[in-house]
Amino acid sequence: MDSLTADDFFALGLQLDPHTGAYTPTGIHHGRLKLAVPFTIDIDLTEIDRL
Repeated sequence: MDSLTADDFFALGLQLDPHTGAYTPTGIHHGRLKLAVPFTIDIDLTEIDRL
């Protein structure tokens, strides 16, 4: 298997729908995950291999 690069990382955002009880996608984040709900978060996904 080849080495992973920063371009290989992504984050899938999900939100719980209180009416249906099911999770629905809110976005696919490449490079940076930045959200304000349910709390403020800002993650540089290109740096994930340095964690």
